[in-house]
Amino acid sequence: MFSSRFFLNRNTIILYVSIVMIQPSACPHLARPNATDRMELPYGADNFMINPFVILIGTLLIVALFAVFLLTIFIQATRRRVDQRIRTTLTDAPKRLETPSARFLGFLSGTGEQLKGSGSLVLTDNQLLFFQALPPHNLTLPLAAVREATTVSTYQKKNYSRPILKVTFSTHHGQDAAAWVIPDPEPWISALTAEEPIS
Repeated sequence: MFSSRFFLNRNTIILYVSIVMIQPSACPHLARPNATDRMELPYGADNFMINPFVILIGTLLIVALFAVFLLTIFIQATRRRVDQRIRTTLTDAPKRLETPSARFLGFLSGTGEQLKGSGSLVLTDNQLLFFQALPPHNLTLPLAAVREATTVSTYQKKNYSRPILKVTFSTHHGQDAAAWVIPDPEPWISALTAEEPIS
């Protein structure tokens, strides 16, 4: 009795296991769970994917901000060096006018290879000085040599969208001229053409 019951139970178990292996759905509580059964994903999570274009834009934005940061530091350092050159050159000489954002366009008699660049334009009681930032270069014109100061819109066969300051002066070889792009040329013209120093 015991033996037949044992074999019956063993056969029943074997049959049951065979059914489960062939068709797991026949026995849901023993079926192998799939990925969804193991972890229920939130709505829309299976469709979520970071767009490579968004990553590219974000990377370029970070690089651009970092470049602007470095450029700002470089400009400030260059400006400090120009200020130091002005203090060293002028010592105690009073400045009548100063424009830190002047762009030198070169001499009228010069060629395209002459030094041009941005820097500070300074006027004292007896000199007109330009301190170019890069490459470092100083230009000095005695006011006694200045013959004319005016605004023009064309210089060295090039047109400009706003008036530029043109200063004509005498040299040992005749007359020459220099020009600068500055925010407001009119105060400079008044100061350069005034017979008496401006206090």
